[in-house]
Amino acid sequence: MENSITETNEEFRVTTSDFSEMVGSNHFNTDLRFMQCHSGNAVIAIDSIEHTFSAQHSFVLSEYMTFQVKEASADFSVTCITISLPFYYEIVAGFDGTILTVLLHSVPELYESSDLQAANLIFENLCLLYENPNHTNRRSMAMNLIACYIYEIYELTLPHFDMESGKNNNSLFTDTILSFYNLVSQYGHQSRNIEFYAEKLNMSSRYLYKIVHNTCHITPKQLIDDVIVSLIKQSLLTTTLNNQQIADKFGFSDQSAFGQYFKRCTKLSPSEFRAK
Repeated sequence: MENSITETNEEFRVTTSDFSEMVGSNHFNTDLRFMQCHSGNAVIAIDSIEHTFSAQHSFVLSEYMTFQVKEASADFSVTCITISLPFYYEIVAGFDGTILTVLLHSVPELYESSDLQAANLIFENLCLLYENPNHTNRRSMAMNLIACYIYEIYELTLPHFDMESGKNNNSLFTDTILSFYNLVSQYGHQSRNIEFYAEKLNMSSRYLYKIVHNTCHITPKQLIDDVIVSLIKQSLLTTTLNNQQIADKFGFSDQSAFGQYFKRCTKLSPSEFRAK
């Protein structure tokens, strides 16, 4: 049995679980997740590799990974911060691709509890922020805290990372997805065309479709749109460029085409998003 781990349409969400409903089923992770165990222990498999998840353990479960709970003790408890992919892409747009590659190798037993003090403080602040939906700068603070957590886990994971031995059986597909993502981040201002990126990757658009669909359960076009919309949101939130200037920056024929594209992807016009 295979399910997708999904939450609501919230950009980030905090939940607590005992994993009892997940035991024995294989789940496909469709978001980024920060996980922190409070008590008990569980045996989990990430992309078919088993790990022990115990109290004081924290780790990052990256997008597009399979996740299975083999067993969990009666007192097992975990808090999970789930970040939606569009929000995640918006946060990491412009990140060095190496950071995202290393993040794929975060696993529970990799870090000592003493190493996680800074990460745990960031985690706790994200939980507090989630409980305060009326905070004036909630979204901006969440973006910064999530980015800080990613940087901290990256810093802790990097000494254990080995480009060759760290790869799993899906490394070819994973590397292709990361390369595709990085290319869209780099060239999204000039192309939204699948063939453009397939050519950059030296493969046919049909083969790129197969890799993305089989690995991510979305189409290459959906991934392109997610990344480009995240880049557009960044321009809307962090620059004084008007809609026409952003339309020009991202290669739209006119402001109307830009507005239609953004609204189709987000349900909001660029002006509505910026005002919100």
